[in-house]
Amino acid sequence: MTVPFGREIIPPPGREPFVNPETGQLTIAGLQHMQQMWSWLVAGYPIIPCNVGGTLNAIVLTPIFRPEHGGSGYAHGLTFFWVATATSDATVTIAVRTLAAVPAYVDAVAAGAGDVTVDRPYLAIYADAVADGNPPARFVLK
Repeated sequence: MTVPFGREIIPPPGREPFVNPETGQLTIAGLQHMQQMWSWLVAGYPIIPCNVGGTLNAIVLTPIFRPEHGGSGYAHGLTFFWVATATSDATVTIAVRTLAAVPAYVDAVAAGAGDVTVDRPYLAIYADAVADGNPPARFVLK
């Protein structure tokens, strides 16, 4: 059986379950198949779920399902999702994995104290700089 674009569906090896019946968590085989399915379903610029690290104001996002997302560079419109682990108290920057930190904006203003609030979900949408550099390349927070 094939799926669109000629990609072959690879059946799971043996009869290893996708979910551990004792814990309810995905097994390694289950996670691998979820990652494969994710790559087929989210062509283009999906909303990429992330783990969050860094500090209050220097946020570092790590994509969960597809580690290569945001791994080689930023692209206009690329969107990341995370839940804040702290409340900002100064100017906010966001980096994805090991890429350079980029300033965060709320509407047309640089994000600052209180613009990122603990336990709230956020979308960070990358926007290229305009020709004259004003505004600069940035993440727009929603």
